[in-house]
Amino acid sequence: MSTGHKMKEQFPEIMKDIKIRPIMTQICVLQHKNSGKLVIVGNTHLFWNPEYHIVSLLHIHGMCTKIASIKESLGKSCSIVISGDMNSQTTSYVHSYLTNGSISKAETPLEHFLSQNVINP
Repeated sequence: MSTGHKMKEQFPEIMKDIKIRPIMTQICVLQHKNSGKLVIVGNTHLFWNPEYHIVSLLHIHGMCTKIASIKESLGKSCSIVISGDMNSQTTSYVHSYLTNGSISKAETPLEHFLSQNVINP
């Protein structure tokens, strides 16, 4: 069973919120003309309401998972830049996830789905 299906079964209220607040993300791969070095750039605008911090966390996790997939498909070393309006403070799930690469069990009931380092900080 996919992660999305598991999430829908265990956290139906969160999945409803995610559908109401779609993610806005742009991801591109850039290549330096002279060196050939690659950079993956991800940009997003996360939902602003702190009451929906888990929705923002799942959105950023989705973007990071997609970036990791693109990096793997390229088959070579590349840098990653994540930017955008995170609407998050240093105490938020989003900040913790982006700086540590995971969320601890103590922080959220969604830890099972977010415990892998998708992108090393």
